[in-house]
Order: sequence, then C-alpha cells, then structure tokens
Amino acid sequence: MGKIFVFICLISLFSLVTCKNSLPPGNPYEPVSPWGITYDGENLWVTDDSLSMIYKLDLELNLEDSFAVFKPYIRGITFLNDRLWIVSDSSVGDSIGDFFHYDKYYSYGIDRSNGTIIDSIPILIPQSGIPDGNFLWGIGSFNSNLYISYNGGYGDCMLEVNQQTGEIKRLCCAHPLGLTVINDTLWCVRYGSTVLVPIVISYPDVGPSPSTSEIFSLRYELGFHATDLAFDGEDVWVVDSNSSLIRKITDLR
Repeated sequence: MGKIFVFICLISLFSLVTCKNSLPPGNPYEPVSPWGITYDGENLWVTDDSLSMIYKLDLELNLEDSFAVFKPYIRGITFLNDRLWIVSDSSVGDSIGDFFHYDKYYSYGIDRSNGTIIDSIPILIPQSGIPDGNFLWGIGSFNSNLYISYNGGYGDCMLEVNQQTGEIKRLCCAHPLGLTVINDTLWCVRYGSTVLVPIVISYPDVGPSPSTSEIFSLRYELGFHATDLAFDGEDVWVVDSNSSLIRKITDLR
C-alpha cells in the first residue's frame, strides 16, 4: 500500500483554492482513517479510529507526538479541563432500567503528556439494533459541559454530560457528527450532509431536558463529507475522512 499523506487545503465557500502536501516523504504521520480533531490552545489532536491512535500536530500539520489508546473505534475528540476527551464507539456491556434495554459506552479522559486514561464517564444509550462502529460519533466541549453525538435516528441524537457530576441529559433534535466551539457558538458537522451549521441549545423553564436546533441560515457549505472540526482561534480545521485529508478553512471565523 502506498503512503497516505495529510494535505493542508485552503477552502473558499464553494471550492478548493489551494492544496499542498504539508508532510515531506518519510514523515511518520501516515493516517489510515482519521476521524476526530480538536485544538488545545497550542496543538491539534487527531484520532485514527481504525488504529486507535491519537496524533499531536502543530499548526503546520507536522507530527509532534502520538500514542495508542487501546480502545476500539476511537471517534470524536475534544479538550476540556486540561485533558483530552474521546468517545469509543464500542459498547462494553448492557443494562436494564426504566423499562429500556441500554448499551453501555464510555467517554475517556486522556492525559496529553503520555496518553494514559485518567478519567471515564459511563454512557447508557437505549439499544437500537445498530452494531458497534456506527453509533457514537463525536464529542465537543461547551460551557464546561461535554456534548456527545450519536446515531439516534429521528429521536434524541446528542447528550449533554456534566463532566464534574456525570449527570447526562438527552437532547433533541439536532443531528451532529463532530462538534466544536467557534466564537462562543457551538458548531457541528451535520450528519448526512456536506455542511457545517451552528447549534442553539435551549433550556426550558419547565421540563427535565434542554433541546437543540440548527441555524441553517448560517450554514457553511463544505462541498465534501466530513466527520469532525476544530477551531484554533483563527482558522477552522475539518477532517475529510473519505480522502484521509485534514482541511483548513480560512473564511469561517
């Protein structure tokens, strides 16, 4: 198999403007199936779901570090409270409660310095008959909470997780894949489309759970399917996993 290189691409609203190979031959970063991406204030972090690897990159996409997580189907990744958070799209068991049969998943907190799992949050999701590897998709952090996207069909498709207490609320009815914050607004890669859209979370005065909606009037057309996005304070980075590319968007700020 030939080497797979990551490209840094500058994108206009509807078309690719420039694209250059930012990794010279011999660079050890050769992603097979990139999925998630986040920014910690200094570096980009990219997950490879088929290898269960996390890669640390500078903003020129040069490899600085990498480590194996030893959890299957590593998908989304985010940064909160001085640690990386990932979701593993593989159930580790099931349970019965509230008249429902649940699959049990985990979100894991990762030490950036060595890749050690230092925290975990259990996630119970009603069984839907969807096999492992096509259920949990993304994770983002917003207002000190974690938000996890999953394949919920026409129902709830996102979870709000209080990282301090572990309390989980189910949100309807946005349909995100990857999630990130851009200028104090939560944005997502929308499932099944080629657009980025902002998400509004509403907290009702009465009722147990917040709700979400997508602002399609502010959507950004990518022109390709993506799985995750990150914002470094100036530019947006998007994972195009079908082409094994990391693309940089310079006009969405």
